[in-house]
Amino acid sequence: MGSLSGARAVLAHLQRRELQLLQELSDVRKALAAQKVVLDELVKASAVPYIDRLPNELLAEIFLLCTDERRNLLMVSRRWRAVIFDTGRMWSQIYMLSNLTKRKLCLKRSREAPLTLHISDFIPEPDFFIPHANRWHTLSVFGFTEVTLSMISQIILPSLRHLVLSKAGTSLYDVPAMRSWAPALKHLKLIDWNPPLLHRPLSQIVPESLEELLITTSRDWDFEKDSMHFPSLRRLTLGMGNPIPFLEAIIAPKLAFFSFDPREKESISETFTGTRTKFINVSHLALSDMCEVNEDNFCLFELLCRVFCGIRHADIHVAYLPWIYGESLSVQSNRSNI
Repeated sequence: MGSLSGARAVLAHLQRRELQLLQELSDVRKALAAQKVVLDELVKASAVPYIDRLPNELLAEIFLLCTDERRNLLMVSRRWRAVIFDTGRMWSQIYMLSNLTKRKLCLKRSREAPLTLHISDFIPEPDFFIPHANRWHTLSVFGFTEVTLSMISQIILPSLRHLVLSKAGTSLYDVPAMRSWAPALKHLKLIDWNPPLLHRPLSQIVPESLEELLITTSRDWDFEKDSMHFPSLRRLTLGMGNPIPFLEAIIAPKLAFFSFDPREKESISETFTGTRTKFINVSHLALSDMCEVNEDNFCLFELLCRVFCGIRHADIHVAYLPWIYGESLSVQSNRSNI
């Protein structure tokens, strides 16, 4: 056993060592915390943003929804710019009001993508239109309609699926039969056209492939009962004064949706001469919420419910609810659907 002074000296040494180790531990813990902060910052700086983890194909689908911001998207990064330039559908919308250089550039960059052409108060050049006839998918004509139709009816548009024709007050009688130049047409909008003559009903103009038809007109279309056959029609929208004569004239066994936008009319049909099973497959009836809320339009809605006796879903103005339940009508200023 050593001396007392020797034992005290060893204890003092151990206490000093303890303090040194505690200080070192404190310093290590501080350094450890600081290093974690540095590491977190480096991870954040090197992390790939979620949108940059998307494959180019999905990124392109997102960009297709941002039509108004495409010019800004080009300046975000080289990758985004490359995706936009390498995606043909980004350039498939062509407006004839644009200069010829820009239109040719869009055609080149669109590659083999289906094309959408908007014609407004401009006659398309045949040399621009015809060479790409097999690629036209959507065509909207809002000016020089007769001249444009006269030109395109001389060729075949095998891929045309959507067609919008606007011609205020002009009859469809002189329109070239679409079944000859747009044999695969599925969606047709006729805006402000007068009806064709009785001996040339609409079904002789449009192809049998038609699945959706929209007609707006200031005149009613009155044809012989069951004189127009639309074997593939699934959706029908009418904007006219009295839809009943048109409904009596058509045969559309696959029709599932009917929408109506009443126009001004002194008298509306009170009866429907067709059979109750004529439109048995129609399950959705919509009455435009832009039309005036009055007794005549409500009576028409009731008649349409009898015409389409198999409906399961109806869109009407909420102000009609009291009449449906036999109460007095209180026309509301706000509009909403049910």
